[in-house]
Amino acid sequence: KMEKLFAPFKRKAEIIGKKTVGHLKADFNGDRKNVRARQMPIAQFVGAALMDKVKGIDGAVLNGGSIRAGLKKGSVNRKKIHAVHPYGNTIATVALSAKKFFSYIEFLTRYSKVDPENIIGGYPHFINMKLYFEDGKLIKITAKDSAWMIQKLANGQYQGSKDRFVLGTMNFLANGGDDYPKIVGEESYIDSGFMINSAMMEYVEKKKIIDPKKFSVTDSDILVGF
Repeated sequence: KMEKLFAPFKRKAEIIGKKTVGHLKADFNGDRKNVRARQMPIAQFVGAALMDKVKGIDGAVLNGGSIRAGLKKGSVNRKKIHAVHPYGNTIATVALSAKKFFSYIEFLTRYSKVDPENIIGGYPHFINMKLYFEDGKLIKITAKDSAWMIQKLANGQYQGSKDRFVLGTMNFLANGGDDYPKIVGEESYIDSGFMINSAMMEYVEKKKIIDPKKFSVTDSDILVGF
């Protein structure tokens, strides 16, 4: 009886899922062992979609465990994109001082050294950020194009290129998921209500052709001197 009740909705969902939204020039690797252990192009792609949907984000953070599939070269439909992040997670933002932004990112770097035998879903992917380390300690964060900067000085003070920095992430992580710092209590916290998988679909539909090479990244590109 329940199957009969939901059958019409299933058929509608299948029709919607088959809608082609764009084309990939190459594969996006979404292998579990990779996305939970190193900086990956597919995470940069998801982050780009997130930042395109919600404007004003300076840098974003995603967890590797939220990426559940890759994408193959060729035509891409809504169902395939949904499989990359098959959750109802929404895009969340918070405006933080230089010190709070730096401390948040610094906390996450503890997950960046991965034991190949014990990969974790909390592994952080840093979007539009370069993290600079000296003697194993984070000393500076900049935008990918150096449009903004935060530096921890020798005297323990923090120097930023502006007063506030907008962090983008998902509501799951903002609520402390995967042991990330909880930021929902911040006065500037906003849950946009826009789902991440929908943002990806809109992004591909808007761009029409996606070249994964443009999202190419390695650990050394982002974790400088780590």
